[in-house]
Amino acid sequence: MRDVVNAFHEGGSTMYLVLLFALAAHGAALAGAAAGGFSRAERGKLFGAMALGLGLIALAIGWLGYRHGMSMGRAAVASVSPDLREQLLAQCELEAGRNLTFGLYALVIPGVLGAIMLVRAATLPPTRDPALPPEKH
Repeated sequence: MRDVVNAFHEGGSTMYLVLLFALAAHGAALAGAAAGGFSRAERGKLFGAMALGLGLIALAIGWLGYRHGMSMGRAAVASVSPDLREQLLAQCELEAGRNLTFGLYALVIPGVLGAIMLVRAATLPPTRDPALPPEKH
């Protein structure tokens, strides 16, 4: 558990945004599964797109956090001696990469569940509300 906390701390402030969107994406995926997103086309489209979209946003924020961390690291080691620069850049890449790794983890479960719901929604016939009167042909 301490490793997770350290990795989160090393990732910097963008990790909080990744965490926020990761929780929202997982919530949408689980809510879609609980609400019948695998058996009802309309709910599958809604929750599947929401879970997949939020997971992709978490990944994009993780990528932006990685890019931001690397740019800050390169700027910080600009005036360091060349023999120490490579070691510091490697450490910087490790710490900045935490954002991207966490963003990828945030996408896996919601992305898979969201894609399954969207595919199922495309193959299922639309459900009809039983409260509506029957259609006349």
